[in-house]
Amino acid sequence: MILDTVLLVPENDVESQTILEIATKAGIPILKSEQPHGARLANEPNLLARLDHSTNQVANHSTNQVANLSTNPVANHRRLAIVEIPGPLLEESLRQAGWEVIIIDHHRYDELDRRNPLSSLEQFLVIFQITPADLDNLGFDPRIIFGLGVMDRGFVWGLSPAGFSISESAQVRVEYRRRKNLLKGENAILIQSVKRAWETREQQDGVYIIRSDNKEHHIREEISFLLAESHELPPPAIIYEGDGRVTVQDCAQAPLLFAHFGGYTFGNDLCWGREANSHPTLTPEQLLVLINA
Repeated sequence: MILDTVLLVPENDVESQTILEIATKAGIPILKSEQPHGARLANEPNLLARLDHSTNQVANHSTNQVANLSTNPVANHRRLAIVEIPGPLLEESLRQAGWEVIIIDHHRYDELDRRNPLSSLEQFLVIFQITPADLDNLGFDPRIIFGLGVMDRGFVWGLSPAGFSISESAQVRVEYRRRKNLLKGENAILIQSVKRAWETREQQDGVYIIRSDNKEHHIREEISFLLAESHELPPPAIIYEGDGRVTVQDCAQAPLLFAHFGGYTFGNDLCWGREANSHPTLTPEQLLVLINA
């Protein structure tokens, strides 16, 4: 396990939260980002000063390794791994300042393509050389952790193709929901918003159209669970969030939507989305033309 690489990671979804928890228990030096979804490196406050401070953490870890873990520290102590916070210009500036910058990501954004067949959680485990035995020593179930990584790139429908049994898949889903609740907390308003959105769903040309009136919380993941519970195969869906964010899920034309409207892709390039501040607002009819192309 590598313990002398600084990890810059947000805590804005289940995947990043899991990475942060593993890294914390492993003793990896961490810079925690407070940014929500849509994080950008340019918006990370006091990054250079925080990185300078982190070199002291790295020096301490190089001489005080965590007990009961296999370690393989690298020689370069100015090594930074960034989880899903893109910023090519600042990344290059960090390299010029002597940092080795490692990108952990699997999304495609307006300005760059960072798709990867592995989820960020899976990449993190590989890059930091965290083995199943290490996870077990840290108190995690390695199979569940692997399942969370699979869910981030293929959601519920990705578990069976990855070799998870029905009972294992159920355990992963329970853990995913548990972690999400820890991250966001139980919210009665969100539950009611999901219920209203689901009950008022429409279907056009075989595509679900689901709208939320909740401007504070996103319903996409909860709607995804409802779709998974009611469909053996993932149906395409357009999800409008109350704050203006729009997502198209489980659609082979996600790259075409990206080419026309920008935004980002995820879920092995089968999902597409745009953030809340994107303009103009896209109607279902505009999206359906491309979804059914």
